[in-house]
Amino acid sequence: MSVMVKFPDIKQYRNVVKEVKDRAQYHEVPLPKLSFNGSVKLHGTNASVVYDPYTTELWCQSRENVITPEKDNAGFARFVAENKQNFMTIVNVAATTFGQQLLRPGDLIAVYGEWCGGSIQKKVALNELSKMFVIFGIKIVRIDEERDDERFSIWFTVDELIKVADQLEAELPEGCQIFSIQKFKTWSVEIDFAYPEVVINKLVELTAEVEACCPVGDAFGVKGTGEGIVWRCSDLWSGTESMIKTSDLVFKVKGEKHSDTKVKKQASVDIEKINSIRELALSFLTDHRLEKMIELMKVDGDQIAMETTGIFLKRVGNDVLKEELDVIEGNGFTRAEVMPVLNANARQWYHQYINSNF
Repeated sequence: MSVMVKFPDIKQYRNVVKEVKDRAQYHEVPLPKLSFNGSVKLHGTNASVVYDPYTTELWCQSRENVITPEKDNAGFARFVAENKQNFMTIVNVAATTFGQQLLRPGDLIAVYGEWCGGSIQKKVALNELSKMFVIFGIKIVRIDEERDDERFSIWFTVDELIKVADQLEAELPEGCQIFSIQKFKTWSVEIDFAYPEVVINKLVELTAEVEACCPVGDAFGVKGTGEGIVWRCSDLWSGTESMIKTSDLVFKVKGEKHSDTKVKKQASVDIEKINSIRELALSFLTDHRLEKMIELMKVDGDQIAMETTGIFLKRVGNDVLKEELDVIEGNGFTRAEVMPVLNANARQWYHQYINSNF
């Protein structure tokens, strides 16, 4: 039976930063450095095929609905019907990559992509190309969980998407107009989530390059505007007892012509100033000062544990402002600029202290 398996909205960078910080706090681990794979964001219409490996039923979707050749979206369902064997190859390669033996009765395989080119969208390089389906995401959906609950979806990692792309390149016939986004130009950045603002200028710079010349269009000999870049976490994140989920850490950065908010507003990051604030904050966080705060907590009967992190941070902050406010202001900074950096580093020190001593 055809059921709708929606593709989730891709978040903004700030949403992913908050999610990482929340997960670090929940798992009581320091903020990580994580690598992200960037791929071209195509300006078309969201499309997907869903396959039930136990009933062998295959159906098509737009972003919001199950579609058919009779009730279509820009001709995608008709394209799938005319190329069904190619799409069966795609889902079979996905199943093999995931592991046929790991599929449970009722599992579904959803292959998401952009149906683009031709007249689907305007004012982009892809307008000058024939319609094509470009795969950008694959997930396994468990039948025994809510299908629209992302906590229970098993998304393919970047490495798995690349493996699928390599296999499809070998198995799909030439000229079938089905591609993987990982076969076009990609980028890699490392994000230090203790200082997430540092990478913003780089993200904006790369987005501007894509907007000036779409790498997918360029691969087919067409120069023109691109939309932006989608960034997917390509790293593992180790918690204290288990791995912390990263496969759903995905965000987009669009160029000005396709953005609801001006991307250049995000570019005004003074890296030199950020580094200066970081160095100043770290200079205040000596082991002597931090261990003294630990001793004062013990004297007052406060437990040294994760749940008393707030008490520790308040003690450290008050001590720094009492002793060092003149130094902060003398360097041309405000307490509002320095204290968030100070707190982030003091929190990491406190958590590491607890993990090492208790």
